[in-house]
Amino acid sequence: MLGKSLERITKEAYEGINFNIIPVDEVELQSRSDEMYEQLNTVQSDKQALLLPIVFSISLALSYVFLFAKGNNMGSNISTPLGSITGSLDFLIILSNISVAFLFTKIELQRVFSSLSMKDNTVMMAIVISALFTLLSFSSPPGAGLWPLHNIINACITIAMARAIQLPQLSNIIIALTGLTIYDFIAVIGTRQFTDGGASIMESVAKAKMGLVTSESTSTIIDSSTATITGVSPSFDPFHSFFEGITSSWTNIFSANSWRPGLFEVGVGGHVSDVLGLADVLFPALLTSWALRFDSSQLLKEDKSKGSVTTTSTFSAALNGFLLGCFLCEIFQTGQGQPALVYIVPSSLLAVTISGFWNKNLREMWEFGAQSEPIES
Repeated sequence: MLGKSLERITKEAYEGINFNIIPVDEVELQSRSDEMYEQLNTVQSDKQALLLPIVFSISLALSYVFLFAKGNNMGSNISTPLGSITGSLDFLIILSNISVAFLFTKIELQRVFSSLSMKDNTVMMAIVISALFTLLSFSSPPGAGLWPLHNIINACITIAMARAIQLPQLSNIIIALTGLTIYDFIAVIGTRQFTDGGASIMESVAKAKMGLVTSESTSTIIDSSTATITGVSPSFDPFHSFFEGITSSWTNIFSANSWRPGLFEVGVGGHVSDVLGLADVLFPALLTSWALRFDSSQLLKEDKSKGSVTTTSTFSAALNGFLLGCFLCEIFQTGQGQPALVYIVPSSLLAVTISGFWNKNLREMWEFGAQSEPIES
């Protein structure tokens, strides 16, 4: 259920964190929260599946409109109402990104520490390490030496979101993935004629996250033709002026060319060489997490005739299908942004289907989740 999933994630996020800046009636707040979660629990899974592409389409459109406003200098003049709004939104978006990165990293680190049977100060350790990871990541540009750390934060965000929006049935997941693949194709291929320079809306937003957008309203000074990150030089001295470094890092967090979550990246020599959108991992995770839950349910079914436990490999099949889709993205690389889900979703679904045929449990796969709540995965 959506409400229960969100309630669990929210409790994990704010465990050990208390904000008493604004006095609130905690009883009333809890009551309103419970009411909201109950309402979310009533949303049918098929409706959730249909709403996912719509929600992400609206989010992408808003991101592009905001980017367009900045690129046309609408945010540079704070004397105009629109400029003031744009400037305020820019600051709020940065704060929102920092909060999401910190909280979601904390959630998953807590789970890792718990799985390692680390009982003492687990929450505090997760808070401290997440804060350090977030500070280091946001104070560095995309493609810099800290790109593995960037990817760790993106992975934590992806895992937490996948846990929050679990869909119980395979039919729901197929509906959602079909709609999301169409959304990806239209956003990448079908919107190029509406943008300057032939870049699609999706590609424009992705380049903005990478810092490859040049405009007077943003202080980005990155050569988009070579994707060279300014400020990363071969002669970089990590021990040069400690206090100056602290000040510079704090300034970089709120600069236009600092890192933002949303893209898995590989950096080579200060260059962004490869990127994969967070959504291109999150959406297939709907299928892989379902496959893991299905396999877990099969492990609980005892084969009475043989006295053994039935096992399947649906999760492995889903992962292999995802890897095949990523490989196809590289094979059919055009040098421009491309809809990765067009390759990843069909290959993942095909791999799961083949697994079902091989294990002779297609019917069980189709019926699984119809009357049961999602198992934590």
